[in-house]
Amino acid sequence: MEIERHPLEPFLPANARLLMLGSFPPQKKRWSMEFYYPNLNNDMWRIYGILFFNDKNHFLNSTLKSFCREQIIDFLNENNIKALILDVDNTLIDFDKKMLEGTEKWCENLKKQGIKFFILSNSNKKEKVEMVAKKLQIPYIHFGTKPLKRGFKKAAKILQEKNENIAAVGDQIFTDVIGANRCKM
Repeated sequence: MEIERHPLEPFLPANARLLMLGSFPPQKKRWSMEFYYPNLNNDMWRIYGILFFNDKNHFLNSTLKSFCREQIIDFLNENNIKALILDVDNTLIDFDKKMLEGTEKWCENLKKQGIKFFILSNSNKKEKVEMVAKKLQIPYIHFGTKPLKRGFKKAAKILQEKNENIAAVGDQIFTDVIGANRCKM
């Protein structure tokens, strides 16, 4: 089985406050820039333009035929993430409890850049969560009762970071995203 490698290097600004995980980009011939979400038909940067600047064309160049990579990178560098709260199921491991390829190296690289990690999982299977946490060498809470605030608050306390400097990464809107938003992460 051939493993597809992502064609773009990871981009992690020193002051990032948000982590975006996306899929593989389209064929290179459809790219409008050498950066994430490069396809002009993909609305990611338009959505960000609307959300942050009330202008869907904010990140487009003057001809409206490509995204402005430098403007996007400047925007991303303005944030200040110092810690990540990670979910386990369908985020760090798949349905078969296999860690996604590259996860350990990704975690290790971010730790070298000073990013702290914490696992907050709603799973009541302590052994599963503990196995992932030990492999990545990060603290954890299982049965975290997301979207309730208590798990997020406990994680922030252990991380010793302000909520606005923490981002949550997970696959569920009604647990991971809502819980983090309720805590202003």
